[in-house]
Amino acid sequence: MGVRGPMPKRAEDVKGHRTKAELKARRNTTPQPHITTDAPIKRTTKQPRAATGWSESAKLMWKALGQSRHTAHWPATDWATARQLMADVSQFQRALPNAQVLATIGAGIDDLLMTEGARRRAGAQLPAYNEPPKPPKGSPDWDPDCRALWRATRDTPDITRYYEPTDWAVLHFVLTETTRMHIAAMKAGKTSGALMQAIHSIRSNLMLTEGTRRRLDLSLEVIIAKAQGDTPGEKFAEQCLAMLKPQK
Repeated sequence: MGVRGPMPKRAEDVKGHRTKAELKARRNTTPQPHITTDAPIKRTTKQPRAATGWSESAKLMWKALGQSRHTAHWPATDWATARQLMADVSQFQRALPNAQVLATIGAGIDDLLMTEGARRRAGAQLPAYNEPPKPPKGSPDWDPDCRALWRATRDTPDITRYYEPTDWAVLHFVLTETTRMHIAAMKAGKTSGALMQAIHSIRSNLMLTEGTRRRLDLSLEVIIAKAQGDTPGEKFAEQCLAMLKPQK
């Protein structure tokens, strides 16, 4: 999928002066309807029905698209494109894992803004939830490490309050494909680096590591400091002073 650029800050997190180009872009942008976290989603275009024969991952993603706020103003073309992607996901999961196909699916997931990382790059910012959306159930077929990652994500609301239902569906798909990759590697006696990279590329938009959160300007250290009424700088200064104290 290539190397992505850094994920930009949310508009409310940008500090200091804007460049002339940024100010001009803001003036020339058509204002988007404000969607609150508690209001029911009013859709411009009705979501089409799911197709019969889709894989479980495709069905879950399609359901999540119908529940996510960023799809509220999709025209028919977006829904038709998403429907085609679900068909591609289903066909991919019926065959042996293929890195090139998975990378193409990952690009489609980005184009549909199904992850917080993709939404930030596109400037399609949504207010964080006070209470994160309830995730779907994990799969008993996942390997133990995948089940552990699902539980860890579920138990980290400081991250998942930025999730839409589509983020959970994408993570579910990623863990399903990670398990499939492990099974295929055991059978073949070797691992595909290209397939591993394609999985990592999709997962990197889900803010599961400090590195990806830093690129999203979403350090948990900053979130905790704000919750405690401190500035991140004050918190950092306290940590430095604590390290200078002689140890008993």
